[in-house]
Amino acid sequence: MWCRFVYIFKLRSRAKCFIVALVLICFNAPEIYARDSFELHKVDYYAVLGIEKETGGNIEKLLSLINEIIDQKGGNSEFIRRLKDEFGLAFGGAQKHRYVFHWGFNIDLKYHKPLIKELDRLVREDIERQLDNEEGEYYKEYQERKEEIDRETYIDEKTEERKEEILEFINEERAEQNRNLINTCMELTGLNRSMSAGLITILWDIHVLSDYLGQKTEGLLEFSSLSIDLRNHGLERLFEMDKRNGRFKSKYDAVIKQLDWIYGSYRTERERACGFINFLCGYSDCNSQASEGYGAIANLIKESEVVKGILNKKGISIK
Repeated sequence: MWCRFVYIFKLRSRAKCFIVALVLICFNAPEIYARDSFELHKVDYYAVLGIEKETGGNIEKLLSLINEIIDQKGGNSEFIRRLKDEFGLAFGGAQKHRYVFHWGFNIDLKYHKPLIKELDRLVREDIERQLDNEEGEYYKEYQERKEEIDRETYIDEKTEERKEEILEFINEERAEQNRNLINTCMELTGLNRSMSAGLITILWDIHVLSDYLGQKTEGLLEFSSLSIDLRNHGLERLFEMDKRNGRFKSKYDAVIKQLDWIYGSYRTERERACGFINFLCGYSDCNSQASEGYGAIANLIKESEVVKGILNKKGISIK
């Protein structure tokens, strides 16, 4: 929201001119979204790695695949349609698609609070509708059981059963997508499986971090879990071999310490996300993506022997 001051002056009496009013006119600015296209997300992907498109070999194929999986074609993917057709779940379009795949690369979905909360709401509402409809799936069953179980307990029971079924369906899709991503990363970068998972985690979490810059963060992985995922599963895995070098490890530890400082120094998740992105991508302004040099991860890659050496051999130029 931004505001404009309009001053109303000069209501005159017989002898004097008086200032009689100060009116504050406030109105809503247009909705502010974060990165709304692959082209904008791609700037972050390249910046966080310190790689130029012209010298990045085939890595853009990986970046495109990661972005496609996370955003699910803006909620218009085949998987989103299957969720609607098979389970009646509306996760398509606008910000609703963020409930799926905006959970980080390594999070156990049963602990992803936004998804579980939304599933509970949608499934519960659907069961309640069907209980009020004589043609509904659950109507007949409840009529046969209502002497032994009250309506709310029945709804709770069926909601949990349905959620488990849906989570199993989602996890099957997720496992397939994750395997595809890791295999693609290994092929394109030469990194081993664990290091590939680390690289994917970093790129994945940078995407989610940038989505925290918008006005609406509905469906996104909670920021504390995102921060842990980035550090423990992203940076830790990517640089697991380089950290055996004491000189490198001291620089790595300094990056982790700075991330902790940023997390503790800001009050809102948007401010924290901006601080993380500026530090990791080397921006002076997280929103405009204005670069002021290499970010923290790019500098670690430049200082590494293992990661840099593997990427260079695959034609991904790190100087």
